[in-house]
Amino acid sequence: MKSQCANKKDLFLGILLFSGLLLIGFSAWFFAGKTNIQYQNTSVESTDLNVSNITIKKYNTKGELVQWIESPLISHFIQNNSHLIQSPHMVVKDTDKPSLDIRSLYAISLLGGAHITFLHNVNIHQDASNTATASHLQTEELIYLPKEKKALTDKKIRFEQAGTVIYSQGFRANLGDQQIVHLSKAKAIQKPAQS
Repeated sequence: MKSQCANKKDLFLGILLFSGLLLIGFSAWFFAGKTNIQYQNTSVESTDLNVSNITIKKYNTKGELVQWIESPLISHFIQNNSHLIQSPHMVVKDTDKPSLDIRSLYAISLLGGAHITFLHNVNIHQDASNTATASHLQTEELIYLPKEKKALTDKKIRFEQAGTVIYSQGFRANLGDQQIVHLSKAKAIQKPAQS
């Protein structure tokens, strides 16, 4: 009788010990396995991947950095291979021109980055070069087409360069040859030169 009780007690302690070890192992796996990438099995209209604190760099065929974007959160959607980008900071480099620095509160990238719409408090800055002065543009929405090196909007803009501020309703820019066309209601204000 005694040996049967001892066996049951040992069995109970063994199961309890095994369960405890299993619980500790599962907890360690769960907490150590947390990453910034979350996969979900979802429908086409919802996000299937969220990536936090990311920097994406793009290089040309010569190995030169031509574009990079950083964001605290990017959500991927299956439909149109699109991304919702929170607080994007994008830099577009060109070999013979100063880089463009683009920031906004949000951006939507369609077709894997072929069409990017920056939304809310969009700011674009370009430093001075040997042939041009620094410029700064502000608007609420900007469509950027990286392959064509074009940017456009039909929203109100404020463009500042060399002491001149231009307000207009919309613009189109060919970033490759740095040509800007203000669409309508353009009004320029010349700031007096400071001596």
